[in-house]
Amino acid sequence: MITLHAHKPYHFLLVHCNAYKDGVSVILSSQCVQALTHQYPNAKISILLHSSMQVFFQNNPHIHQIFCIDTSTQLIKELKHAHINISLSLVADKKSTMALFRAGIKVRIGVFSHLYSLLFNYKIKQKRTLGNKHEATYNFDLLRFLQCKQFIYPKLYLKLSDIAQAQHMLTQKFGEDSLLEKGCIILCPSHGLYGVGWKAKHFFTIANAIAPLHNVLLVAPAQEIESYKILLEQFPNLSYNNLFLQEQQEPQSFMQYNNHMAQMLALIHLSRLFIANNNTLLHAAAALDTNTFGILPHKNTLNPYRYAPISTQKKHIVCTPFGIFKPQDSYQDSTYGLNMESITPDIVLTILQAKFFPEEKLFTQLPSKLHQANTTDKEKENQTTPTQELNTESPIKQDEKVENVATLDIQDSGLTPHKTASIIDERG
Repeated sequence: MITLHAHKPYHFLLVHCNAYKDGVSVILSSQCVQALTHQYPNAKISILLHSSMQVFFQNNPHIHQIFCIDTSTQLIKELKHAHINISLSLVADKKSTMALFRAGIKVRIGVFSHLYSLLFNYKIKQKRTLGNKHEATYNFDLLRFLQCKQFIYPKLYLKLSDIAQAQHMLTQKFGEDSLLEKGCIILCPSHGLYGVGWKAKHFFTIANAIAPLHNVLLVAPAQEIESYKILLEQFPNLSYNNLFLQEQQEPQSFMQYNNHMAQMLALIHLSRLFIANNNTLLHAAAALDTNTFGILPHKNTLNPYRYAPISTQKKHIVCTPFGIFKPQDSYQDSTYGLNMESITPDIVLTILQAKFFPEEKLFTQLPSKLHQANTTDKEKENQTTPTQELNTESPIKQDEKVENVATLDIQDSGLTPHKTASIIDERG
C-alpha cells in the first residue's frame, strides 16, 4: 500500500486502452476519475486510452489531459513532459505498460497477469476471469490501492450544444408535440462484447412493432448504420426517418467519427428507453442516466453479474436466454446461456410492455401473433441478405438440446440501485 496525502497536488494517470468494439470495460471505468477527484481534491487526473473512446471522456470536467495510445506519435515524450506522479493500469496492455516504463513514471501500478507486468513497480493480483464481481467493482478494487473509499457509479458528460442539436434533430424527425407526448425509444443493433448478441433483424422486428405508436430511432456507428438501409425494405413501419444517418466521407475522419458519436450520445441521453446488446453504447446509456433494456448472454465471465448496466436511479432490465436476470439467481454454466436465438422478439416485446410501459399500449400486435407471423412467412426468411446477419450466431452446437423459450422467467430483476447523484455537465 502506498502512503498518500489527500491534499497533495498529485498527477494521476489512469490507463485503459481497449478500443470501441471492446469499450464496455472502459465505460465501466469512468467512475475512477470521479473517485480519485473525491479522494484527492487538489490532484490532476489524466487518462491514457484508445482514440475511439476519447469522445466518451472529452467533456469530463475532472480530466486534466487525454493521451491516445494509437494516434500519438510522441507518446513517451508527452508523458514525460506531463510530470505524472502515479499511473494506474486498469487492464493489462503491453504497449501502454512499455510506454509508462520508458516515460520514467516513478509509481506504476497494474495487475500482475503477463510477463510485461514486471515493468510495474507495484503489482496487484486480480483474477477477473472468475466473473463473480461487476466490472465496475473490479476497477474500483484497484483504486483501493490508492486509498479511495467511496464507490461512485459510472458517469459520462455531454455538452449542452450537443444536447440542443440532438433535440433539434428529434424534433425534425418526429415533431415537437409527438416528442413531448411519447418521447423516443432508441435501439442499437450492434453486436455485443466478443461478437455475441441478438441479430440485427430482431432489433428491426422490435422497432417495426413499436413504430406505429411510438417514436423509434435506430442508431449505430456510421459504418454499421449504412448497411442497415437494406433491412428497411422488409419492415413496412420503418423508413429512413427511423435511422440516425449523417453524411459521411470515405475514409471517415477522426473528427467525423467524434461528431457522429457525440450526437449519438446526446440522442441516447434524451431517449426514454435504450435497447441494445451488451455493447459500449448500452453502458454509455446507463452512465448517461437513461433507462436500458439489455440483451446479454449468460456464460462464464460473459454474464450479467459482471456486465449488467448500472447507474444511480434509472431502471435497467437485462434479458438472458434464462429469462430476466436476477442477481440472487444462479445458473449452471452451460452453452445454453449463449443461445441468444432462444430470446424471441415476442418475448422481448412482452417484457418491454410489462416492465417499462405497463399502462400504455406498446405495440399493435399481440406478441404471439407477431411471433407467428415471423415464423410462418418462409419467403421473407429465404430472402434474408448477408447484412441481416451482421450479429453472428451464438457459438451453439447444432445438435445441442435447446430448452423451450416458454419457460423464460420475466419477473422483476431488482437491478436498480438506490443512490442519488447528478449527471450532466452544465458548462456547455
